[in-house]
Amino acid sequence: MVCEKNVCACSYCYTMVEGKCEASDRKVLILGAGMAGVSAAKALGDNGCENVQILEGSDRIGGRAKSVNVSGYTMELGAQWIYGLGSNPVAILAQKYGLQMIEDFDTWVVRDDNGTNVTQTADDEWYNLVDILEKVKVFARKMDKNGSPDITTQALLRKFGWTPDTNVKKAVEVYELDTESGRETPSLSGKYLDHLSVFEIHGNDQWMISSDPRGLSYIISELYKELPSNYTTSFNQVIKKIKNKNGKVEVETEGGTKYEADDVIVTFSLGVLQSRQVSFKPALSEEKMLAIDKFGFGEYTIAYFEFSDAFWDNVSTLVYASARHGENSIWYNMNTIYPGCNILQLTLMGFEANAASHLNDNEVKESGMAALAAMYPQLSIPQPDAFVRSDWLTNPLTKGSFSYWTPAFRPEDRMNLGKSEGNIHFAGEHLGLKTHGFLNSAYNSGQDTAQRLARSVRN
Repeated sequence: MVCEKNVCACSYCYTMVEGKCEASDRKVLILGAGMAGVSAAKALGDNGCENVQILEGSDRIGGRAKSVNVSGYTMELGAQWIYGLGSNPVAILAQKYGLQMIEDFDTWVVRDDNGTNVTQTADDEWYNLVDILEKVKVFARKMDKNGSPDITTQALLRKFGWTPDTNVKKAVEVYELDTESGRETPSLSGKYLDHLSVFEIHGNDQWMISSDPRGLSYIISELYKELPSNYTTSFNQVIKKIKNKNGKVEVETEGGTKYEADDVIVTFSLGVLQSRQVSFKPALSEEKMLAIDKFGFGEYTIAYFEFSDAFWDNVSTLVYASARHGENSIWYNMNTIYPGCNILQLTLMGFEANAASHLNDNEVKESGMAALAAMYPQLSIPQPDAFVRSDWLTNPLTKGSFSYWTPAFRPEDRMNLGKSEGNIHFAGEHLGLKTHGFLNSAYNSGQDTAQRLARSVRN
């Protein structure tokens, strides 16, 4: 492209040489082909960047949105929920690409370890907890406004009268809080919990679960198809080293392959950054590493049990009120999504998910079956015909599931968590101020990081 009167007409120009725009030569590497990486690539393409390559550690697009086939039915091992229609960009993309979703997924039955139906008691405790959480939210916002020190969610709940001193209360707390953060309340910030803010931000309180046989990652795959045709993606490229070198960035894989670029966008999970399994040279700043270490990365394990018949209550969620907090507590009835599939999804969080990561499949299956036997003691429950579980905690490409706000983390740490270090830039679900942990946060982060890079290059 030639500029008339030495005025650049292109949208992504960064230098001027003899009256010509040098725009497309600047190379950008994106590390990771999950939602953040694909979103960043889309934004770079929209801003006129022509020289982009994606390096993905696995053999697929999608990151922590991953589907699995269980006896002919598509089940999600990772992201599966969309919170809030309204302005949620993931909801907008789901509508654009025709993704099938189920909105009515809020009926439950709660049973204790004697098989007694304690749903009425659980209903009462749930309403009590919701009322207390509203008081916690108001108090926490005052704390934030006044600059008061943070305390744990557990402490704030206790302040307003919530003490999980019965098995039913434990189960209700797991259902309402642990499932949203992937950790128990002693690990969560009380000041910045605000776990329903995602609905307020998007102006809609509907939440949906994917019921599309193409899987929730179909959204990311379709977004990927909109990238410029000259963009390239290399799979099975596990990154080992990232080095600033003579004004360029050199990226080296475990296999020894080296790539060089002018800029790199890192979309590794927070767990990977915390593990130090990727080395940076020079090292990332102390402020950035401290922010990385202070934020939390939740533990979440999903397991699917397929049976020949549906012996359980005909509701969307079964909750096991066990003596141990979170022990095999949350079971989703996938018949609500795929009628007749006869599949239950067991969701484990926090310490229970961590414990399961150290067990083999048979041990996890036997533990789940023991919980079902306790919930339905009058039945002779057969062994499942199929069993599948996730591996986010042990997978070296993830090292966990999704982020949460710890009591030690401060708003000023957020800036350090997301800031660029030279020509190395960062994106991911953990960078969302109010929506960290959600797929839409990964999308927004990828967009924001790419647009900032585009602006800085143009300037």
